[in-house]
Amino acid sequence: MARPSKVTKLPREIQDRISRLREMGHTIDQILAHLAEMDIPPAEMPSRSGLAIAVQKIDRALEMVQSSRAAAETLAPKLQDAKEGRTARASIELLQSLMFQMLMASASEGGGTIKMSAKDASFYAKSLADLSRAQRTDVDTTLKLLKLWKEELEQNLEKVQAQAEVEKLTPAQMVARIRALYAGEG
Repeated sequence: MARPSKVTKLPREIQDRISRLREMGHTIDQILAHLAEMDIPPAEMPSRSGLAIAVQKIDRALEMVQSSRAAAETLAPKLQDAKEGRTARASIELLQSLMFQMLMASASEGGGTIKMSAKDASFYAKSLADLSRAQRTDVDTTLKLLKLWKEELEQNLEKVQAQAEVEKLTPAQMVARIRALYAGEG
C-alpha cells in the first residue's frame, strides 16, 4: 500500500482550497505560491512533484464530473419525452455509476483501500438510502400504473362486450373495436 502523500496529510480545508484553486484554472506553481502564504510548516509543505500528482488526481476527478454532466445534458432532452418510470430508472443508474466512479477513485488514491472521512461515509450511506428509496418509489409507481392499466382494460373489455351483445358483433369485429379503443378512436 502506498504511503499517504503530504497533500493528503494536509487539513481538509487546505485540500479543499487546492481543489478549488485547480478548478479555477490555477497552475501548480500558483497553487504552491498560495500554499506558501498559508503558514504551512516546511516539513508538511508538499513538493512540486507531490502537488503535481495530487493535481492530476483532481484533474481526473474534474474530468469525470464534466463527463457525467455532459452525459446528463445529452440524455436530458431524450429523457424528458420518456415516461416518468424510465426517467427515474435512468437517473438512478446515473447516480449509481457516479457513486461507483467516486468509490473507485478513492480506492485508487488509497492504494486499493477505500479511505473516507466520517462525513464522506455519511454522505455515501445517505446516497445509498436515497437510491434505495428511489428504486422502491419506481417499483411502486410501476405497480400503480399496471393496476390502472388493468382497470382500464377491464372497463374497455366490458364496454366492447356490451356492444357485442347489442350489435351481435363477430369475434373479429370485437377485436377491431378493442384495437380502436386503444388507438383513441372509440
